Amino acid sequence: MSEAPSAETEDVAAAAAAADGPAAEATATAENDPSPENIARAITREEGTELHALVTAERNGEDVVYAAFRSLCPTGEEFAFDDKSCAVYRLLHKRGLIDGADAEGGFLFFEVTPLGRAVSEAWDGQNRPVKASEGKPAKERLAGVARGIDIRTAAVSAGVAAIVGFLAGMLGSFVAGLF
Repeated sequence: MSEAPSAETEDVAAAAAAADGPAAEATATAENDPSPENIARAITREEGTELHALVTAERNGEDVVYAAFRSLCPTGEEFAFDDKSCAVYRLLHKRGLIDGADAEGGFLFFEVTPLGRAVSEAWDGQNRPVKASEGKPAKERLAGVARGIDIRTAAVSAGVAAIVGFLAGMLGSFVAGLF
């Protein structure tokens, strides 16, 4: 898998080094003002997704080096590098978001940098999916819920809850009386 770079690898590298369009503007802004928010706007979706996966693994107490290895060598064999993943990791390293080194046609990951963690948080904030309920004011959301519930439903729910509670109390008293 570590043969000549594929077209996908070149596409990822070209996206990061593009000389026109919004990606280039974001990259130029990130170079002038290297705040995590500007860097998060400049990175590609592949870079952001990979960085997010690494930071999430780190937060969950997982072995981050192993998480990177699974991405870099998806077959599980050492030095059977995936060219596209290596290109993404090289770009993350070039931006200072991770520490690592080139090795025998691939990339060895060491750790996520503090800047990488900050950029991941900013990228998550910029790219999180918007929930359908977030667009509506609270009053409209509550009105939508209230329309689906009528008096009969509320009365039956209260009655069933009372009966279940009574039976559970009786069973608890019976069991307690046995000891």
